[in-house]
Amino acid sequence: MIETSLKDIQKFFPREVAILGGRWDYLIANENKKLPARDFSIIRVKEVQIPSNSIVIPIMALKRHKIDVVDLLISEKPGIIDSVIVYSETEEFVESGTLLAILKITPAIPVEKNIILEFFRSLGKLERDMEEKFIKTSWPILW
Repeated sequence: MIETSLKDIQKFFPREVAILGGRWDYLIANENKKLPARDFSIIRVKEVQIPSNSIVIPIMALKRHKIDVVDLLISEKPGIIDSVIVYSETEEFVESGTLLAILKITPAIPVEKNIILEFFRSLGKLERDMEEKFIKTSWPILW
């Protein structure tokens, strides 16, 4: 069940997001659990390693079931997510291996050689160059 879901998701959300200097990861249930309707529950998930100084955003890209991840819980080991708080609209049964959400993990501190920073710096340089050429133009301007 989970292999098919992950293969489909990996087409749209590859694990490594090199352009952002971060990665995508998956929140996968690590236990079978019955969730009550219109209530919050804690579900254990397969461990996800989170680097220090990272921003972690859960994305609910799947709407196969009426379960929303509302918070991530860090384990006793630093930098590892091992449980999540979910809200269930209806009574649901979560099986071990169910994909609950996708995590977008990006560094909070910009990396000097980050591609996006370099891209914006080159755009700024291009803008300055264009401005100089436009202002110092030798074209005759007729009014």
